[in-house]
Amino acid sequence: MDIIAIYVTHTNQQNADKVSEHLFRKKLISSVNSFPIKNTFVSNGKLEKGEEIVTIYKTKVQNRDPVKEAIKEIHPFNIPCIMKIDGRVNSRYGQWVIDSVA
Repeated sequence: MDIIAIYVTHTNQQNADKVSEHLFRKKLISSVNSFPIKNTFVSNGKLEKGEEIVTIYKTKVQNRDPVKEAIKEIHPFNIPCIMKIDGRVNSRYGQWVIDSVA
């Protein structure tokens, strides 16, 4: 069974929780995993390093665009990382994901 995971980076856990709760209230996600990461990136030609929180949201394939738009509504980054990851999961888990969202 196919579902998607949506990978998003956040400035801190408080912002990650705010976005996650927003998505749960809209019934767009079935679950979320979050964890701290170290980030290295190029900004204005300079190598930068920092720390962020990553969330991985699970939802049905049809919710990709509504999830993306809901994240953009409240995410503090001007250009948030919102990455779709296709996933094939066991049928019972996939059905749970689908049954858990609008």
